Amino acid sequence: MICAGQIGFYRLVDGGQVPEPIPNAGAFDRALGEPFFGGDGVAVGPSGQIYADTSPLANPTPYAIAELFPSGRAQVIWRS
Repeated sequence: MICAGQIGFYRLVDGGQVPEPIPNAGAFDRALGEPFFGGDGVAVGPSGQIYADTSPLANPTPYAIAELFPSGRAQVIWRS
């Protein structure tokens, strides 16, 4: 299971109780050019990439959909 938070993504592995951070330190910040603040949606693609939206409500971030690759590289695929 993958969840988005204020500073990145976390996963629960094998029914674990404690979320483990997914190492993506700053990848979305760099792709957006400003701080990433997780929105409401997150999905995992067939090749392991993670798609997430951003929320401008709690931070001056535009609405955007970003993609994080297993390599740790991120890119913005849509921005308002």
